[in-house]
Amino acid sequence: MAASVIDVQKLSGTGGSAGLKATETRDRDIYLVTLSEPATNPRSLVLGASYGGVTVPSIGDAHPVTGLPVARVDFDPEDPSTPEIYRVTVEYGQSQDADGLTGGTEPWSRADRVTRRPVVYEEAVLVDREEVPYQNSAGDPFADPLIVKKRNSLKIIARRRRKSTFDPNAAEACIDTLNGSAITLDGESIPAFQAVLHSVETRDAVWSDGTPYYEITLEIEVQRSVSLKYKEVQDKGFICIEGGQRVAASVPMTDGAGNEVKGMDGRALRVPVSAPVFLDADGTSTTTPTTKVFVVRTSSTWTWLS
Repeated sequence: MAASVIDVQKLSGTGGSAGLKATETRDRDIYLVTLSEPATNPRSLVLGASYGGVTVPSIGDAHPVTGLPVARVDFDPEDPSTPEIYRVTVEYGQSQDADGLTGGTEPWSRADRVTRRPVVYEEAVLVDREEVPYQNSAGDPFADPLIVKKRNSLKIIARRRRKSTFDPNAAEACIDTLNGSAITLDGESIPAFQAVLHSVETRDAVWSDGTPYYEITLEIEVQRSVSLKYKEVQDKGFICIEGGQRVAASVPMTDGAGNEVKGMDGRALRVPVSAPVFLDADGTSTTTPTTKVFVVRTSSTWTWLS
């Protein structure tokens, strides 16, 4: 049996400008809509629902007192345990938002709102800030790594786009990928592979003329001092290559005075290393610090960003 509306109640209303900021010129009404059972597509039932003489206003309707038009209608389940009951919030007119724009300015024509903050990374390095190798006076690297802080930039972008021009699925498919080509973001030209999309959040909204649009929040990290595409790691380990064979890295055994200990055959005895050793490109043990580079992110086409 298909779900149907079995009750509509008006819980509250502003009755003017009560409860709103001085810059706002809107009213807000709240309704509870109860369905006979949970619905797979409740929107068509909840929006404009009518029962017992109470009707949820639709886009284009006017406030009975102020005459302001319905600008937005949102609905959510009242409680997860009762998915057949929805709280519907109806907003009338327009409000001045963070853009400082009011009246008939279409949301998708407004400038992005951008919040910026640093992304801090801690990284083990082989040289200090002045390119001095991190090693002791004998040229041996210290056991404890030298940790420095490096930073990228995170841009949190709030924007609106008409549903006819923005595909949230296409954007979500690009999460954790790099920009495959150069982009312009927050007035900055960013080369290919130097921005990564961390998250996309979209919310349905309807403009006062009935045009559906999305309120969108993007989190995009921009490369500054830490690569977003590559990861460098020190090439070291407890296994090395000797004579074409994989063997345990070892060092000469010494006595309490630091002298090498030799076996009965006169050859120096060796013991496994207590810490990983540096390796060269062939896997041979070396005292020279080296790194290996790995690709940690792929790229994609961000056509949805415009």
